[in-house]
Amino acid sequence: MAKPRIGITMFCAQEGLRRYCKVQQNYFEVVCASGGIPILIPPCTSAVSYEDFLKLVDGLLLSGGEDVSPLMYNEDPIKELGVTNLDRDRWEIGLYKAAISMNMPILGICRGIQIMNVAEGGSLYQDINLQTESILGHFPANMPMESYHHYIEIKKESKLFHVYKRDRLLVNSFHHQAVKEPGAVFNVTARSGDGIIEAIERPDRGFVMGVQFHAEALPKLDEFYSAPFKSLVNYAASGA
Repeated sequence: MAKPRIGITMFCAQEGLRRYCKVQQNYFEVVCASGGIPILIPPCTSAVSYEDFLKLVDGLLLSGGEDVSPLMYNEDPIKELGVTNLDRDRWEIGLYKAAISMNMPILGICRGIQIMNVAEGGSLYQDINLQTESILGHFPANMPMESYHHYIEIKKESKLFHVYKRDRLLVNSFHHQAVKEPGAVFNVTARSGDGIIEAIERPDRGFVMGVQFHAEALPKLDEFYSAPFKSLVNYAASGA
């Protein structure tokens, strides 16, 4: 049987006079290690459709990157907002909605969980340090991605609990935005100790899950953390 193909979204960055599309190596390494074939999906705003890309893959992985523009959930920006890319926001929201219509398994990482939430009518904290009482410092300075930072509490009835088989998990953390009001279709399945939403999932789908921490980097500390990627690949293989 052919290995399932997992589409991974990319971001664009200006380097000198040239502009590149790229993605962190951890994403495609963990997909390969989990039994899948990574297929990189650039933010494409030309005549190529969402379906043109999605027919090439069996599952979708929404990767991290820039802040999500508050214009996507009808708010004006605050001064603490970081770099945004409206073209990428619109592209990935459309890609997510098309994947949902195809009943495709989806995993969102960091920015990915935020895109999923906005796509389903939810909102975000533009900056948790200003807009919440967060005390855990969710974006520690000068630490590698492969670093533990804080614990999250996982609801036992959730798919995330089924994936990790734990109700308390030590994770990394590199974000200053987070889910504020969850979209109506989502269940909140994990929070940090200071109340920040760390995971959401759709109970009406086989596997549609978003996590706020960078799960793709943690298998370098412990292979155990590849569990959600193995679940994504397994769901993609089954066509569920």
